[in-house]
Amino acid sequence: MTCICAIAVYAGGELADITLYREWKMKDLFVEASALMALFSACRNKREYMEKRYTFEERIARNTGDEKEVAQWCLETADFILAADLDRMSLYPLSSAFRPGTVNLLHEPSEPYTVLQLFALFQKSALRDAGEMKEFCRRACLIRDHHYLENLDTVLRCCRVSFEKAVCEAVVNLILDDERLMERLSGKLRACYIRRQNQ
Repeated sequence: MTCICAIAVYAGGELADITLYREWKMKDLFVEASALMALFSACRNKREYMEKRYTFEERIARNTGDEKEVAQWCLETADFILAADLDRMSLYPLSSAFRPGTVNLLHEPSEPYTVLQLFALFQKSALRDAGEMKEFCRRACLIRDHHYLENLDTVLRCCRVSFEKAVCEAVVNLILDDERLMERLSGKLRACYIRRQNQ
């Protein structure tokens, strides 16, 4: 069965863009979302993001009039959605359980959940099934001693990863200086980094 992941970009309080990724590993999705967050961190609304993300020709081709329907279809089609929230400068899982309004309940990976915090999270989320709650609790409690890469799948499904301006600049420079990292990006995002490099 094909697994379809997505990165949904939020800017100015609205969904600015969504991209589907077929059969991508979590590590690759994290690199892509981090690279995207870092490069477009200065964008404060959808218009700024679209102007910086796409060339004029690409924006014309994307403006088909049914943009909202396509975005909704993508949101419903994806098996896993990672939100790149430029307003909150955070990556977090986007699902029926966690929407932008409940993201503050999600902890940073270095901040383990207490039992009371997990119950508060369950109360405000759509996790009503006991099995779902137990699985979330098990996954959230796995993250210990900063072993993030070994538990990246859990981090991306249970936590909020925040970015600061200095981190964004460091990520952009790292990708521009490392050809191997640049090659891990999708072709469209790589083109954005190449445009940035040629400015």
